[in-house]
Amino acid sequence: MNVRFSLNKNLGLVGMLLGSLMVVPSANAAYSWTFSGGSGYTCPTACCVESSTVGGKTITNTATGWYSNTGSNASIQKANKLRVWDGLAVEATSGDTGTPQHATDNDDWYDSVLFDFGGDKVELDKIVMGWHRDSDFSLLRYTGNDTPVLTGQSYSGLNTTGGWELVSNYFYSDNTSDGTDITFDVNAGNKSSSYWLVAALNPAYFGNSNYIGNDYFKVKTLSGAFDNTCTSNCNPPGQVPAPATLMLLGFGLPLLKRRVKTQ
Repeated sequence: MNVRFSLNKNLGLVGMLLGSLMVVPSANAAYSWTFSGGSGYTCPTACCVESSTVGGKTITNTATGWYSNTGSNASIQKANKLRVWDGLAVEATSGDTGTPQHATDNDDWYDSVLFDFGGDKVELDKIVMGWHRDSDFSLLRYTGNDTPVLTGQSYSGLNTTGGWELVSNYFYSDNTSDGTDITFDVNAGNKSSSYWLVAALNPAYFGNSNYIGNDYFKVKTLSGAFDNTCTSNCNPPGQVPAPATLMLLGFGLPLLKRRVKTQ
């Protein structure tokens, strides 16, 4: 009777340790973040925040708007605000509000949206545009280990000295306004980062000017996987990393054997 009691008691402990191993989803777990607030909704403090939970792990995605005045070498500045209406629209300045300027665009200014995943490495695979009138854009990922600084940088400088890498350019030609969602399959190389930048096509990343100046779109949904192979900033505060849990499990199994033997 005593052996059975001790065995059941210790099996419960081992079960709890095993359960803690399940809090980190696999690398191919699908996360999705959709920015589609009500008509004309303005994100507070020029940013939007969306969260997605898979297997008990939540990844928060914070979006902010940025722009440069002219050319690929002009300094990047924080946008006046982001607007949400079937996707994210960059309002570069207080006067950047007329149709079709209620979009992320490359008309006069070169707009972009920065997505910050709070230290979690994310492998993007799809980007959905909501409202759009032509949708040529560049996708960049941050490769540094610190927090990226955009203010004062230029788009051309981001992927030379700024710690950013151009993943690819994506093209969709549609000369009329359309509210039908467009889904882009992105990141064929399966790269991951905690910071991603979606930029309306500009001369820094594509040399054919015929493709630049008529793109207007709203970034509506991002989806991808949590990269649980990263070596830092992978676990939210308070969560026990998987290696540490395995160590605890290693302590628990000898305890189980000792209890059974001595009873």
